[in-house]
Amino acid sequence: MLNLRFNAGIKMIPAIDISDITQNGEPIDSIFAPLYDMSDEPVEGIYGTFTYNGSQELSLGETLAIYDETAPDECSVGVDYSDDNVAYVIVTGINGTAISYSNARAEEVLFTPDILPVNLEADTDGDENNLSIIVLIEDMTYSGDDFTEMGLDSSTAIEVGDFLAFYEGTLLDDATVTGYAEITHVMSGMEEMASLPLYSRL
Repeated sequence: MLNLRFNAGIKMIPAIDISDITQNGEPIDSIFAPLYDMSDEPVEGIYGTFTYNGSQELSLGETLAIYDETAPDECSVGVDYSDDNVAYVIVTGINGTAISYSNARAEEVLFTPDILPVNLEADTDGDENNLSIIVLIEDMTYSGDDFTEMGLDSSTAIEVGDFLAFYEGTLLDDATVTGYAEITHVMSGMEEMASLPLYSRL
């Protein structure tokens, strides 16, 4: 998990903060809910309950990473965490301190960046060297079957960690990709504009 990014909003919960655990109808000492099994297949069909004794406020539908020793977002390169169990679960019910859960899917836990095509001429800020672009929202709205094949649609959100693919020409016709950049900040100061400071990975 060291080279992977977590979705925003995942709560890191120490295992010592939960008790009275059940999983699939049986009492257990700790939740076993990895994202994948030993065959790299998604884990499915895990559910249960636990009592939450911690101080963080939990919400219905929230994703939790319940860990034994080191929070997944605090792991360091070069350290062996193979014995440090982490369970990824979704809160499905709350009744006081009694929490119901099911296992989380990988897409609910891990951030997968989009690659967003943007025409070089769409930048309206007039400065080619400021490592940022200002683009009309309509120029980064991706609707139609061709964008579907890229994994994009009209609801695609521009997020920190996504990548821009700069191109010249007409997209889906004679476009030439000239470089890529990772988005490091997103700001929408006016409804019709999106401001995207970024650093270049050209």
